[in-house]
Amino acid sequence: MEQAKNRYKRRNYFINREMQGKLIFYYFMLAFLTVLLFMATSTLIASGQLSIVYDNYRIVVEKSTCTIIRDMLKANWIVMLTGGLLLSIAVMFISHRIAGPLYRFGKTLDAMLDRDLSQDIWLRQKDEGKPIARQLNRFNMMLSEDLAAMENLCDAMEAELDACPEPQRAKLSERLSALRDRIAAYKRMSRK
Repeated sequence: MEQAKNRYKRRNYFINREMQGKLIFYYFMLAFLTVLLFMATSTLIASGQLSIVYDNYRIVVEKSTCTIIRDMLKANWIVMLTGGLLLSIAVMFISHRIAGPLYRFGKTLDAMLDRDLSQDIWLRQKDEGKPIARQLNRFNMMLSEDLAAMENLCDAMEAELDACPEPQRAKLSERLSALRDRIAAYKRMSRK
């Protein structure tokens, strides 16, 4: 169990920079637009009203909208920057749960294209995409078992070749050999 924990420890925070960067940007923009909407709503509510402000030892009467926007920006710029940074970090970790499995799926599919069916997809405990990983693993296992069954059929057919007449035997033996070569090209999973 300890080995499994260390084996899948996060080493790289940006697996798919493009996807994770877009997600961080979109969530940051969503938060920024929410703040702007709040500010716009506050200024619309206060439009047409005047505020009395004590500024540098003098009393100033000005429109409430300007006062609200200026005071919101003065008071909350640190909170907005800190919140944006924390939001970006949170989105990076959340997107890592999606980008990691996508990376793993891509590596496994590349191996499958290279006729390597032996790779099992292992995802971390909180990763997304576990049903798809199980389906791919099951597919690789079923295909490996089908290839093993075909290999057994080839063995049985080769044993029956002796009963065939000589002209057909050479032709069937050649085809059987080609079939065996195609089956042997696959690296297969073994049942655990």
